[in-house]
Amino acid sequence: MKTISILQLGILLWFGALLVAAHIVVLARCVLWPRLRRILHCAWCWQDCGIGGEYPPPWSSTMCPYHRRLMQEQLAARRHARRPRDAAEPMQEREAVQV
Repeated sequence: MKTISILQLGILLWFGALLVAAHIVVLARCVLWPRLRRILHCAWCWQDCGIGGEYPPPWSSTMCPYHRRLMQEQLAARRHARRPRDAAEPMQEREAVQV
């Protein structure tokens, strides 16, 4: 049976620690940072978190992709609700005349 020397054990432990640190960095960079960045730069995210009064006024009012999509859906729903109903009535009259 082969024994491991203290030097080899130390190298193995350092390698393991560096591997764990690299995983943490990759996780933070790819998963956590985009979410934090979105929250830090979007005034609507600050309002959703309940800290809208703390949002720094000199910052630009940039919008994260989530809130941009949400606003576009709301605007589309408003546009659909405001669509003139008169445009649908002549079409129905034309269909009745053709029959």
